[in-house]
Order: sequence, then structure tokens, then C-alpha cells
Amino acid sequence: MQNCDSNFRCAVDEGVSIRTFFGNIPQLMVTDPEMIKQMLVKHFSEFTDRPRTIRVTKFFDSAISVAQGEHWKFLRSTLSPTFSSNKMRNMTPLMSKCLDSLIQSARTLSKGGKSVEMGELFGAFTMDAICCTGFGLQVESQSNPDDPFVKNAKKALNMRLRNVKFLLAGTLNFRNMKCMAALLLK
Repeated sequence: MQNCDSNFRCAVDEGVSIRTFFGNIPQLMVTDPEMIKQMLVKHFSEFTDRPRTIRVTKFFDSAISVAQGEHWKFLRSTLSPTFSSNKMRNMTPLMSKCLDSLIQSARTLSKGGKSVEMGELFGAFTMDAICCTGFGLQVESQSNPDDPFVKNAKKALNMRLRNVKFLLAGTLNFRNMKCMAALLLK
């Protein structure tokens, strides 16, 4: 099991490509940063469609990670200006404020040597950062988890366990069973 993980790490460190399978579909995992940049920046139009695994909800059908064809091109051209260097620089103070809130929440929750559920804390930080930078909303989900926006966002993003199992089942086959099992059981 450890061999699979160390092989993957070596491939990433050395920037080589890995051939793997998603179900019975062969895939190529590219780990070379320069090649990834070429694919995502210069040749992005050649890598538009991604294979669909399962349809989780209608809400997620419009996500850029699963969009296809003309809809994907529309989403990419709409979103690209949002992530220009200048706009990213302008988001830095907003992100810093969210990070300060994360640090304060972690300190408050860990007083007296208590353990802290970091998954929930980082989830709240992520929601604060997205709401602040993307929508201009100050949700403060770290200190106010009962905010209506937070409750509705969690409801929309909640994926049932059976859907996750079904999604993972499609990735497992005899060719990569050992490696996937090693990664899932960690």
C-alpha cells in the first residue's frame, strides 16, 4: 500500500505522467507543471469536456468542472476575467480578514486544551472567503453557523453518502483496485 503512495509522490516530484484508469476508461495524469500550464492556458480549448461520472443534482450540472462543450466555453470566458492578477491582488485583504477570523475562531475553540473539528472550521473559512470575495457578503459563518445563508449553502452542498459510494464504485476496477484501496483506507 505504501508503495502506491510513494510511486505517486515520486511521479509528482519528478513531473512525469501517470497512466491510470477511471473504471474501464484509460486516463493520463500529468504532473509536470510546465505541461499543465500549457494545457490550461495555451491549449485550453482542446481540453473542454470531462467524462461524466454520475449526476448528483441538477444544481451541480452547471459547475465548470462538469460543464461541456459550448456551455463550458461560456463559463470559462465569463469566469476568466474574475481571476486576473489585479483582481486577485484586490482580493488579498479580504482573504486576510477571513484568515484572521479563522485564527481567532481556532484560538477561541481550542482554549482549555479542547480538541477542534478542523474540517468544520476550514469549511466555514472557505464559505466566508467565497462569500466575501465572490459575492461581497460578510457572512461570518465561523462565528455564526446559524446564518440563513450558511444553512442554505450547506443544504445545497450536502451530498448523500450513497451518492459518494456510487461515485467511488465507478473508479474501482481490477487494474487500479490496490492503489485506490490504499488511498481510500488512509
